[in-house]
Amino acid sequence: MRKSRQKRIEDTKEAIQAFIDAGLANDYQVRFMNDMLARLERGKGMSSKQRTWLDSLHADGPPAPKGDPALIAKIDDAIKTLVKDQRAVDALTSFRSQLNKGRNLSEKQEKFFNVLIAKAAHIEVHGHYRPTDEQIEDLKIALAVCRARASWLSGTRPGTFKAYEKINSWMVAEELLARGDIEENLFIIDEWNVNKVLDGGKVALREIRNTKHPAGSMRYVYYKGSIQHCLVATGPTVDGPHFRGEVQYECLVNGEVAWFNGKNLKKRGPSKKK
Repeated sequence: MRKSRQKRIEDTKEAIQAFIDAGLANDYQVRFMNDMLARLERGKGMSSKQRTWLDSLHADGPPAPKGDPALIAKIDDAIKTLVKDQRAVDALTSFRSQLNKGRNLSEKQEKFFNVLIAKAAHIEVHGHYRPTDEQIEDLKIALAVCRARASWLSGTRPGTFKAYEKINSWMVAEELLARGDIEENLFIIDEWNVNKVLDGGKVALREIRNTKHPAGSMRYVYYKGSIQHCLVATGPTVDGPHFRGEVQYECLVNGEVAWFNGKNLKKRGPSKKK
């Protein structure tokens, strides 16, 4: 019985889903079916061999798994737990497909597999990693520093830049979640990302925690062509105008408001000539 194009499209979609459900999403047969589906939907023809193979894949369904059913079930559970972590899901899906075909994992793959399974087990008990409230406050400062230096980081510190992007996305989602704009934060972060960003802002964090120029102190600063006396009004902060990654202080100089980096403020004025 000859199939209509529409019937073959429906059967192919059904077969693809069956293979995916069997953990064979990356299988070469699925790639073939996806290629044929694209041809069918574009109105392209197929050879008789292609039609025969495509129809047989739908009729026969996915091959019976050859791997350990208990191990496959453990992978399925881990995938559900790590659903937010696309890298982990992709790796576990690949391992599942490999084991389903009766092929063993390499030593390197097995080590990564065990790491992912342990990670899933930890999350099941403790939930996804979340920085402490104190770390979140520090991250706000470190993110401001990384944001100001984003262009430089992307070219010279790619690891820090990637961590900055992940933490920034997570923090934005946390704010939206707190306001009730979203129901769940779909971004996940880990301790490595947090520490990488905090390290990127460590100089600013150190200065804010142990500032040498507290509000109310008198300092000297070079301003409008000469060394002048100034009052530190507020600071230190990363929220000042024209922020470029260095902590700033709002100061009053001869009744005028001006912003300076901490390194430009001096406790002593110029020495007097004898």
